[in-house]
Amino acid sequence: MLTGSTLQIPPSIGVLAETRLRSLAVLAADRSRLPEDQAQTVLTVVSSVEAYVDSILRTLIAASGYNQTAFFRAMLAELEDKIYQSWAERHSWLKKGFSVSIAGSAAAYDLLTLVDLRNALFHGNGRLTEKQSGGTAALIDLEHRLWRTLEVRTENRVVHLASSTGGRAVGVARAYIFALDTEVRLKQPGARV
Repeated sequence: MLTGSTLQIPPSIGVLAETRLRSLAVLAADRSRLPEDQAQTVLTVVSSVEAYVDSILRTLIAASGYNQTAFFRAMLAELEDKIYQSWAERHSWLKKGFSVSIAGSAAAYDLLTLVDLRNALFHGNGRLTEKQSGGTAALIDLEHRLWRTLEVRTENRVVHLASSTGGRAVGVARAYIFALDTEVRLKQPGARV
């Protein structure tokens, strides 16, 4: 097992996952506990995981042999933007196209909570967006998930990050990457991910 101060990587992990996990370890080691740095860590972590999942999808698509016919090349050209449009689409295409099922797992659930926080920080300028705070039950559920997963509390839709939020974000990302890598290697053993 490869180890670092806060990093333990099993030897069987894929190259794409190992690269992303190492970058998260550097991020975790370099972050401060200031609130603005917690927010930056959240934004960076979500972008990093998004890039990882997109690279997994691109690798699986390339290995699928789609480029052997003009029909499949044309179909991919039409669908490609949709595949990477949202987390729901990414997860759907992993399952439909490659039998890789990660949606609904605890790791994916926590990641989507992290994405909700990123959306509040980025799209809501530090506040839950109108879409996020649409219904009372959904708002209460989101507030509960933010606290449980990331120690983020909300007050009048304003998100308040704890000094531990960045570290928790890195932990959520690590768990998701490990889970996705395991599932990809199980369902697509020949893929070079």
